[in-house]
Amino acid sequence: MASEGSMTTAQGTIKLVIVDGRGQARGYVRNPQADAPLNAQGKFDVRAIVGEGTFFVTYESGFDIGLYREPYRGSVPLVSGEIAEDFAYYLAKSEQIPSAVMLGVLVRARENGDHFIEAAGGIMIQIMPGADEQTVRAIESSVGRTPHTTTMIRHGARPIDLLQTALGDVPFQVLEERAVEFACTCSHARALALISAMNAEEIRAMLEEDRGAVMTCHFCNATYHVKEAELEGVLRRVEEEAAATKRGE
Repeated sequence: MASEGSMTTAQGTIKLVIVDGRGQARGYVRNPQADAPLNAQGKFDVRAIVGEGTFFVTYESGFDIGLYREPYRGSVPLVSGEIAEDFAYYLAKSEQIPSAVMLGVLVRARENGDHFIEAAGGIMIQIMPGADEQTVRAIESSVGRTPHTTTMIRHGARPIDLLQTALGDVPFQVLEERAVEFACTCSHARALALISAMNAEEIRAMLEEDRGAVMTCHFCNATYHVKEAELEGVLRRVEEEAAATKRGE
């Protein structure tokens, strides 16, 4: 029923991170070439790349059943530059929900210098209202002993295994399982809609200079070619709407 997106504006070399997730996830960074030396643990220094900034979260709900609600938006300053720590801080400060967030991405290098992701995953555990102190202490103790997420995944752990390890002896019930995959919502129609939001002068310039338009999605790098005839149709609609607005229609 709900979807969630997060955006991080950062002063480090990465500049901007946007993630959109509904079980189908997508994301991009403004500067994909950002790099930093390995940290003291021999891992990629995400904190150095992200730097200072702000963590934004947007919740949308109701679309699956045909309802529209005004999205909820919250924000907090980045406290570490590590996504898991910053998300847990957001949940505690903005939503007042004590949470444990564990995320991991293990990046390996091939002999030719190319990098690839060997393991990635995460767990989020939230303390709901009414939880007794004994249960909270048990979860805190178990989470503190939980191995790195990527270590467990490399050894074949499934999502339910990750949760079982993090919760320890605390019983739980699986209510739903849903596959997570990369998917993008871009389309040719959306590309045309973006062009329609431009003013007539900009669209006319695209026609005169390029006889069309080429738009590339930041999330998946799909390229959409808008032909001259399509662009002329968009221009006509934009001009008609502008004329109607001027007449007060």
